[in-house]
Amino acid sequence: MKKLHERETFRHEPIPCKGCGKLLDTTSGIGPTISEKDVKTNVAICLYCGHIRACGDEGQPTRELTAAEMLKVVTNPNIARTQRVRQSFMNSSVFGKHKN
Repeated sequence: MKKLHERETFRHEPIPCKGCGKLLDTTSGIGPTISEKDVKTNVAICLYCGHIRACGDEGQPTRELTAAEMLKVVTNPNIARTQRVRQSFMNSSVFGKHKN
């Protein structure tokens, strides 16, 4: 599996978020988030609601995480940091104080 790297951005067919229903058509790498030994997948985080899914080599969300994968993801400090930054951005005047 190819790992998504920082500053890599992929455009894909619009896919509805399973959390909020918004159509998502872009995935960007945020840098190394999960070590290969922990979870052998890339993850995508919805900008709007924070829902986390597995994603493929070209950034497209592909499936829900397994329980074991989700446990590794939610306890990962980089994912937690990304979620805090995402929420701050969504609450900022730059984005118009989006409400989920």
